[in-house]
Amino acid sequence: LTRRGIFARALAHPLAFGTPTGAPGDEMSEQQLAAANSRLGESALAGVDARGRASLSKLPMPMPPQRGEAAARGGMFGGAIDISHFGAVPVSGRNLFRLLQRNEAVLLYPGGVREAFKPREGLYQLSWPEGEGEADFMRLAAKTNAIVVPVAAVGADDVVHLANADELLALPWVGDSLRAFANSVPQGRPGELFVPPITFQPLPLPRAYFCFGRPLDASKIDAKDVAATSGAYAAVKRELELNLRWLLERRDSDPYRGFAKRIAYEAASNWERQAPTFRI
Repeated sequence: LTRRGIFARALAHPLAFGTPTGAPGDEMSEQQLAAANSRLGESALAGVDARGRASLSKLPMPMPPQRGEAAARGGMFGGAIDISHFGAVPVSGRNLFRLLQRNEAVLLYPGGVREAFKPREGLYQLSWPEGEGEADFMRLAAKTNAIVVPVAAVGADDVVHLANADELLALPWVGDSLRAFANSVPQGRPGELFVPPITFQPLPLPRAYFCFGRPLDASKIDAKDVAATSGAYAAVKRELELNLRWLLERRDSDPYRGFAKRIAYEAASNWERQAPTFRI
């Protein structure tokens, strides 16, 4: 994406933006979307074209809030990080549709909180919606003639699980408090509970692997054809699952998967070369 100069806008859970408890807070007007763009900085916007391409090296890092601003605004890590500086917007069907209408590159996580906060037995497994409304994002992609690219990522799930959401909710007293909190915050998707599992990330951090799968041209799909959109939805999900399995298998043959060997290789080149990975 950096070489191609593409800046992708992420759709994130409303709670990450410090949305007031109980308020929907997920719909953004055109003015708000423009404001989110402006927060990227004029230097970045100067290179952004109609398809959201930009010089990523010019994108500003998110600035910490002023004193007292974090508590008033909320957001991730007590307001210390404002992800709107990255161009992120609250996830909703309407926001996705508006961004696609503007021909912007958009990052969408169909699994939502359920997939992000998966139990230990669900590592690297998808938790996409099933049944009525499952292919909503595919219908929006068809309406806007978008191209859907499944992106598999391996590395983030390599954490040590101490307790998952179900175990926490089953605890006396604590479970009731967590359930009350989860029911009070905005939902990124109907029916989900915002209850993060208790985990810790082992050090050193594992190497991350990404695979861009076979793209699907949604312009060839009739948005009103339920069978067609459901079939495309299933095809994208299947492609992503295959790519996840492929990455998990292939990373075992990465000669520089280990942290020490990888750092030694890159330090030897004065940090000018990235350690290679497995053969594709």
